[in-house]
Amino acid sequence: MASKVLPKTEQNFIRFVKVCLDVLKLPLVDLLKSEILSANLYNNIQKHSCSLLNGKYKLDSNQQSICFLKPPAIPDYMQFDVTLLYKLLRNLCPSLEPTKGWGKDPVDTDTQIGDDIERLRSFRNNYFHEVSSEISEYDFEVIWKKLKSVFQRIQNHMASKGYNANYEEKMVNIKQLDLGDETIDKYKIAYLLECTVDRLKQAENIQEPMISIEGPEKVLYGTTAKFNAFMNPKNLKGWSLTWQQLVGLTHVPINLSQDKYTGTTDDMLFIQSVCKEDEGGYQAILSKAQFLVVSNIIFLRATGERPIFDVWSVTTGMEGITIHYDVKKESPYVTDMKWTKDGETIDKRNRKYNGGNLKDSYFTISSPSLEDRGIYSCVVTNAAGTTKMDVLFDVPKAEISTEKQIIFGSQTTITSTILSCPCPDWVEWQKSNDGKTFDCIKISQPKYYGSSCNPESPLLLIPKVSLKDRLHYRLLLCNKIGRQYSNTVYIDATGSTVYSIFIFSSPELK
Repeated sequence: MASKVLPKTEQNFIRFVKVCLDVLKLPLVDLLKSEILSANLYNNIQKHSCSLLNGKYKLDSNQQSICFLKPPAIPDYMQFDVTLLYKLLRNLCPSLEPTKGWGKDPVDTDTQIGDDIERLRSFRNNYFHEVSSEISEYDFEVIWKKLKSVFQRIQNHMASKGYNANYEEKMVNIKQLDLGDETIDKYKIAYLLECTVDRLKQAENIQEPMISIEGPEKVLYGTTAKFNAFMNPKNLKGWSLTWQQLVGLTHVPINLSQDKYTGTTDDMLFIQSVCKEDEGGYQAILSKAQFLVVSNIIFLRATGERPIFDVWSVTTGMEGITIHYDVKKESPYVTDMKWTKDGETIDKRNRKYNGGNLKDSYFTISSPSLEDRGIYSCVVTNAAGTTKMDVLFDVPKAEISTEKQIIFGSQTTITSTILSCPCPDWVEWQKSNDGKTFDCIKISQPKYYGSSCNPESPLLLIPKVSLKDRLHYRLLLCNKIGRQYSNTVYIDATGSTVYSIFIFSSPELK
């Protein structure tokens, strides 16, 4: 069934959202970087504490947690959103003041860098919050043209200061994206989330509490991770605290009723037996009516290895075929072990099988037969993941060969290549006049001196080929699963079977 092709209006919306989320803040980042080195931002904010730490344009708790970092910590400007970047440029960079002043919309003839900063702010507050999930071709081109001219002017300004910036190219790349079968849902979600956060930030006349969290960035698989939430003021009335996990670009509310989060309290989050799915960012949220206050994000990473087999071997005996195994006994510990045959789970309650549990170190197949051939797998799991070991049990296979040219009276050897698991219990060399009816070769006879029926490397040696040795030869092998014949070779000796007699005369006696 063919995938649904998005209409042009929805493709325009996706391009619009991508520009807003991926490109719009880049000029503001570069402008702030060109005016204030990130290592100096802390001191600059302190110098303007009247406005940024206590005044009308006070940085909220979340903004301070990422930009007001005491040295030697250095903030990452790319982590700042448009709202924070605008606030810092407005209060810390007087040389960039717009023609009509900060907070006022410029007219078309106002083309200073500060004017374009205001245009980006206005664009985000107006277009971004008013647009629907469909944008007509006309409206899209109007928006695109306005943004392009702003980016070009800031781009030229940055070039004059020695910075290599190309926002226009990023716009072109987005405009040329093939979005015909792209899904629009994730862009709608990102757009709505961004709008909601903006509107909450703009809400006035509410006493905003502060919240931050502390917790580990790395824990061993299978152990417990604990996050603490700290609120100021401590005793908040009417506010509720929830937790969420950031997976990729998606914020997932945490269902604290699950056993995974046993022990969680009002201000502590416990994650029991941490596994791969628990990796990601963690954040606490204070909410009251339509207002939200979010904490910093701590990214949790689990460390440790998947199960490792220290021992994996096969032996045979009177009891049958036995797989010997041992899994490394260290954290994260193995919590589950499963055996399968050809992908199907083995019922270990069957008396045919012995062992194969976590506490064991062996798995035995009793009284094996042809019905037991197949791929046997041991699947072990710990908090880090799963490891599987396989072994194929089948009848033995052998390929025998000899020299291409054999001369009467010379020595010849038939060698073999064995492939067998379990190993062969015994082998037998056989010969035939017609290639159909074969008899056992007694390699103990002098005629075959040097031959071997060692199951791992059988060998048939004929020290002196005669006319009687022009026969068909093969190898019979047998292991616990069953028996199998090798291919057949024929010794076609050539040359004379008559031997010359040389008479040496004695020296003449004098």
